[in-house]
Amino acid sequence: MKSSSSLLQMMQYLLSPPGETCLTCGSVSRLVREWPGICQSCAVAIPWIHKPRCLCCGRAIGCPDCLREETRRRSFVCNRSAVQYNGIMREWLAQYKYRGHEKYADLIVHMLNQAFVQMQEELGMFMLGLTSDTPNRPFQSDASIGFFSTLSSMVISRGGSVLPEIPFFHRLRGNSQQALWKPDVITYVPVSDVRLKERGFNQAEVLARGLGSKHRIPVMPLLVRREHTAKQSYKSRQERIESMKNVFAVHEEGVIAALSLYMRTYGRPTNISHSNNEMTRQEIYGHAVTAQDELQPMQILLIDDIYTTGSTINACAEVLRDTLHQGLGLASEVYSLTWARS
Repeated sequence: MKSSSSLLQMMQYLLSPPGETCLTCGSVSRLVREWPGICQSCAVAIPWIHKPRCLCCGRAIGCPDCLREETRRRSFVCNRSAVQYNGIMREWLAQYKYRGHEKYADLIVHMLNQAFVQMQEELGMFMLGLTSDTPNRPFQSDASIGFFSTLSSMVISRGGSVLPEIPFFHRLRGNSQQALWKPDVITYVPVSDVRLKERGFNQAEVLARGLGSKHRIPVMPLLVRREHTAKQSYKSRQERIESMKNVFAVHEEGVIAALSLYMRTYGRPTNISHSNNEMTRQEIYGHAVTAQDELQPMQILLIDDIYTTGSTINACAEVLRDTLHQGLGLASEVYSLTWARS
């Protein structure tokens, strides 16, 4: 009896498909190369956002939020996300974020990286006034809202594709054929001490550091969370916006490190500001940052796991822009990249 049972187990093993256990569905099969730890069936089920319908927030479908008047005064340039936040993606994130399944981190970082590469190409082509799929035709947005719709109308002129005279486009003007957008620094949405103690890690920081290491872009903590807030998923849109006011502040050491890197890249400002702001009094290589027209804006990529209403991203971007501009006289552009868009 025992020998027949062993024989049956051996036959089942020999007849079973070769492979490994899929991280997400638990099936035993050959895993795909592109996405660490998952099988072909799970890879096919990923709801990618390859062509966002809304060029402001990166949503795959029409976005009523971006039609609101207040969104026209957003502090970030745009958001892009890797996937739509459906039931499957909710479970993946829950396994990683709330249940501490660390193997999901590599998978999610790889997915975020694809969105980043796509974002680089999209912004690069846009800055050249071209679409990615029709390289000889000026870029035209089918969205009639927000930042990009304004730029779309500026890009088209009688002489062809013309780049607007705003800092957003300066850096790529010289690369007329191959433009690849790249931020100066990557940062992430901070969590409260309570959340950090609960989870043991900040999921946004893990994603940011994973992405930064892939592209050799410095990752720095530029923000701190001054208040602990209840979970955003239980709040209405207006409650989310209200709850994010005055929650974030700058991480002074991180901002100083970012400014040091910025000066090594673009040179030191020649004038010295005499503001009473404490951050301004910090000396970076013997100079404080001052407003100068010829300076490139600091381009910051802000990472988070999910974009829902954009209230968290906007609150973070507002703090960064206000601190750098009002306190230090330096223009900045904040871009957002999240793993999922709800």
